[in-house]
Amino acid sequence: RLVTVNIDESQQKAQRFLQRFAPTLAAHADGLADPATDAARDHAVRSMPSAYLIDTDGTALWIHHGYRPGDLNEVLARIEAALGPNDTTGATLSE
Repeated sequence: RLVTVNIDESQQKAQRFLQRFAPTLAAHADGLADPATDAARDHAVRSMPSAYLIDTDGTALWIHHGYRPGDLNEVLARIEAALGPNDTTGATLSE
């Protein structure tokens, strides 16, 4: 299962971003809003934007800070690797 957490106040803005830049990810992820930033505080997020890949036990498998062109490809590849053979969606996240 893949869950995205958005700390912005606008969940719609985050969903539009995913639909534009990673539509397959948007289609297969459950989006959660966290405007109180509890998740960011729990994982000591130090900069925005940040991407944290966290397993079901709450362990951070991979952390990425900032954004440069091409970073989204690495994020998607890391997600696919983490989902591994247990991914039942059959989706390829890379666009």
